Amino acid sequence: MTKVIQLFAVFIFLGTTARSRATENDFYLGTWLAGGEAAVSILGNLTITATDISWDGSRSSPKCHTTYTVVDRSNGPHPYPDEGWPSKSIPSEATYTTVKIRLAKAKCLDGAAYFRFAVASNQSDYLDVILYNNSYQPQGWFGFGRIK
Repeated sequence: MTKVIQLFAVFIFLGTTARSRATENDFYLGTWLAGGEAAVSILGNLTITATDISWDGSRSSPKCHTTYTVVDRSNGPHPYPDEGWPSKSIPSEATYTTVKIRLAKAKCLDGAAYFRFAVASNQSDYLDVILYNNSYQPQGWFGFGRIK
């Protein structure tokens, strides 16, 4: 019986550490200004808190507000993008900190399921955002500048 309880406790511990919430100091939290035609026309400005994400939308895309869960973090010497999309690497001496979030279901998502946020070590006020669908296929790559 003791082994079953210990295994259950390990299972619970592993299950809770695999997915996590953001903390107040995470690099991607704040309000971000869409920087480019694609970002403006698809998402508009982003506002990201420790539990929620929202974007302004546009005439062609709906405005949205939903919660999210952090599913992956990286902070290392590997260059971004770390998942091979776009396939051409970005020439840079910078290292990147990235986080991937899973969006909670909402009618306004229009096929969006995940976001990956990345910031370069030498450019902390610029956020790369990759949008993925439910099949984890990339749907767009956007740039944002920090407002606050």
